[in-house]
Amino acid sequence: MYLQHGTLETKSIGVNSPGLPTVTVDHGHRRFVGLPVDSWDQLPIVQRCQARNRISINLGQEARFWLFINLTLQQIAQWLKLSAGIRLSGSALGNAFMQRDPTYPVVKLKIAPYEAYLAPTENLIHDGCSLDKSTLDLHLTFLGHFGVTA
Repeated sequence: MYLQHGTLETKSIGVNSPGLPTVTVDHGHRRFVGLPVDSWDQLPIVQRCQARNRISINLGQEARFWLFINLTLQQIAQWLKLSAGIRLSGSALGNAFMQRDPTYPVVKLKIAPYEAYLAPTENLIHDGCSLDKSTLDLHLTFLGHFGVTA
């Protein structure tokens, strides 16, 4: 794997308590947000496929879990029959989708210690999960445009 263009940015070393169904917190309102959509690049929905991707490495002692909906934001906007010019944030679009279809399946991916995932988190509804853990959920996250060599 290589950095395709631009710079690699360390976003965070994250630490979450064990036993949480989702881990993202709205610090202003002091509450968990459920399954959000990242918006580091502040791109409109139709350009989210051009946003930086996230690599998250599990540095903890136990497996951690990554939750996501297997649809892009454009697919969700089409499913909700929203016009192309709609100006919703990614998380607002995700919330509208989850309210419309609360039974849509959520994928739960197991990430073992020292394994990682690479994902377009600006274009997916997602979050971490520490529900099955008994130790701290520790992970290192990078943002960038990545490619793969043969």
